[in-house]
Amino acid sequence: MKKTILIFGVALVLLLLLSGCVEQACNNNSTCDKGENVENCANDCKISNPPTPGSETAASSDAPPELPI
Repeated sequence: MKKTILIFGVALVLLLLLSGCVEQACNNNSTCDKGENVENCANDCKISNPPTPGSETAASSDAPPELPI
């Protein structure tokens, strides 16, 4: 009986690992990878300041151009 439960438990753990349902820990590689976010991996997924209007970063963003009024 105990052997059956052990085999079932191992099979369940393997199934979870292979299906991707187990969340991976933060790998601290300075890149915000899939599954990482500011809450679970603050070192990799830092919140950056928004670009200042008129800066190169703001000009190259996907935002539509500002129209004169």
